[in-house]
Amino acid sequence: MKAPGHWNPQRDNLSFCAKPTWYKRGFTYQPSEHTCLYLHVRAANYRSWLSVNGNKVFERDGGYTGFNREATSVVQAADNFVVAEVDNERHLGKPD
Repeated sequence: MKAPGHWNPQRDNLSFCAKPTWYKRGFTYQPSEHTCLYLHVRAANYRSWLSVNGNKVFERDGGYTGFNREATSVVQAADNFVVAEVDNERHLGKPD
């Protein structure tokens, strides 16, 4: 899947797909003294988990809004990769 991007319109057979999907994206990073690195996600609907180089950075519930998380401690000089699992499956809420 293209990232960033929503998977439903990327293939005809995914038009109504509602299940977990994974994105992986590599990047090269050269640390600088006194700097921090943040992951920025423009939006992920609904439940998401992100990891950098196999280290879980965070998980979040919510959709249609952006979010950031610091990832300085898990990046390394040179090549890195981010894996995002996004689950858009709909769940019924608990009755009151």
